[in-house]
Amino acid sequence: MSLVDDHGRVFGRFNLLDLALASLLLGLVPLGYGAYVLFRVPPPQLTSVEPATLQLDREMRLTVHGTNLRPYMRVSLGDNQTRVFLFKDTTTAEVTFADIPPGQYDVVLYDFAQEQSRLPKAFTIAPPALPATTVHAAGFLTGIKKSQVATYKVGYDFPTAAQILAVGTPADDLARIVTGDHSVEIPVDQTVRVPVLLRVICAVQQNSAGLGECRSTTGPAVGPGVYLTLPGYEGRIPFLITDVQPPVAPTMIEVKVRLAPDEDAVALAKVGDLDLDASQSAFAAGATVAVAPTATGRVITLKVPAFPSLTGWQYGGQLLRVGAGMNFFNPRYVLTGTITSVPELPKATATP
Repeated sequence: MSLVDDHGRVFGRFNLLDLALASLLLGLVPLGYGAYVLFRVPPPQLTSVEPATLQLDREMRLTVHGTNLRPYMRVSLGDNQTRVFLFKDTTTAEVTFADIPPGQYDVVLYDFAQEQSRLPKAFTIAPPALPATTVHAAGFLTGIKKSQVATYKVGYDFPTAAQILAVGTPADDLARIVTGDHSVEIPVDQTVRVPVLLRVICAVQQNSAGLGECRSTTGPAVGPGVYLTLPGYEGRIPFLITDVQPPVAPTMIEVKVRLAPDEDAVALAKVGDLDLDASQSAFAAGATVAVAPTATGRVITLKVPAFPSLTGWQYGGQLLRVGAGMNFFNPRYVLTGTITSVPELPKATATP
């Protein structure tokens, strides 16, 4: 039998063209595999993170190590996404996180769309050196549906975040936003805002200026103008802080103030007028006029809810001292003057 017959078959069984095509296809398999190995993009992997433990802080910077890292990737601690992914090379990147509570977290690496690598429980945020504490914060629960107002009463707990100590009368809702060096209040339809005094749980931490600040369990530092997002009855509730106070009841004291000679608002002041400052919240300050000034005397007596400290009585963020200036803000007028009389501190709290 000839090698190739009259019909082009090899050994009378295989078509020559079919055999050539099969040989070509078999030859492409190792060639394709070689091209895949040579040109494929290897998957990125995380190998370690340093440091493995940090104490709770406002901002935390970590270095992640791995293989085949690329720019434009991202890292998370559990469900908390990084603010910054600074690619250094294929083995190292720096990431920055902020406002994450204490706990143990998986370190997760993502590309544009999906998870690529995970280090289970590789990073721990330790509690702050100082124990958790509480402060009183006056302000407004905002975005409250009218049907939910009755829910937020004295004693209501926002789990692990705050508790309501006092509740005022609901009013039309406003959103306060900052524009430049002042704020603007924008009306919000279909919801109300409720003035409240809250006991807020927070941790004392050192800020970038080296000063202690009280950071709430929901993230931000507690201070006037800050919104806290609280776990409410139906979803998250924004709470606008207008004043922060010590976690004790104030002491009512009488303070006398000599008004400026050119004060034009003397005739407007009357007994019972309330000092609302710029906060518009009765829980934020609350000094009242006890004795109204006269055109000749020009001395006003204020009944002030003050807090004792090692350096003197405090009210509205200022020390009440004879000779210091003091302002009284009312929706109709503003009085300015100099303090002439302040009662002494109780012996137990006086400065040694």
